[in-house]
Amino acid sequence: MLPPIEIFGKEITGYGIAVAVGVLVCAFYLMHQAKRLYKTDGDILLITAVAAVGALLGSHLLYGIVSLITYGGFPIITSFNGFLRFMVDFFGGSVFFGGLIGGSVAAFIALRAVKLPWYPAVDLLSTTVPLFHFFGRVGCFLGGCCFGIPSEFGFTFRHSVVEAANGVNRFPVQLLEASFNLALFFALFALFKREKLRGRLFFIYLICYSPARFFLEFLRGDSYRGVTQVGLSTSQIVAMFTLVIGIFGLLFYKNQLKETDTNG
Repeated sequence: MLPPIEIFGKEITGYGIAVAVGVLVCAFYLMHQAKRLYKTDGDILLITAVAAVGALLGSHLLYGIVSLITYGGFPIITSFNGFLRFMVDFFGGSVFFGGLIGGSVAAFIALRAVKLPWYPAVDLLSTTVPLFHFFGRVGCFLGGCCFGIPSEFGFTFRHSVVEAANGVNRFPVQLLEASFNLALFFALFALFKREKLRGRLFFIYLICYSPARFFLEFLRGDSYRGVTQVGLSTSQIVAMFTLVIGIFGLLFYKNQLKETDTNG
């Protein structure tokens, strides 16, 4: 949608600009909240950095798995340049749920390492996920990736990174998902400020986002989502599992609270 901007001889895409703004906004938000809660922001920023690395690796790994399944296995590689091309083609993209899983695992490990209490650290990080995702989806719209189905209501892409998207009026599913994520952030932040559902906001996030993503996938028109034989995309399959995890996690944590109250 937005053509690349050249700065100091390098092309900066609309997606890159949106993600950079998202990183700055989320960093400021986390620093402000961490100083209010812990009087310091060092530990929470360290956990966030570790989670970001995990999210980056997880998102590319799941994209690579989807690519290999779509291709039907590993291609024949006969040279180092061929290996580099394989890594770019098969692992160059990213899948949000892979990043969510990788980031969650990394954040859990980092949280245990620095020995911060589960609450409010996890709740704070949980509110940050939809906030950053909002900027990411705006970036998708500006970059023309993750585009929607052909529609009379929508926008015509001219500079999409995917040639198939250009010249076709498409439903702005990226903006719809961005709006949902922003609304979800404010809802979770309100619960966080009021200390409602303490320690359970990540499960609330999964319960809210998973079904929304499942239905939003039907409005996607891109073919690289990893559509399975049952007609569902990879993200829809994962969304069903994350919804179950959210429900069981919420119920389990609730039972744990009851047991704690009873024993206390």
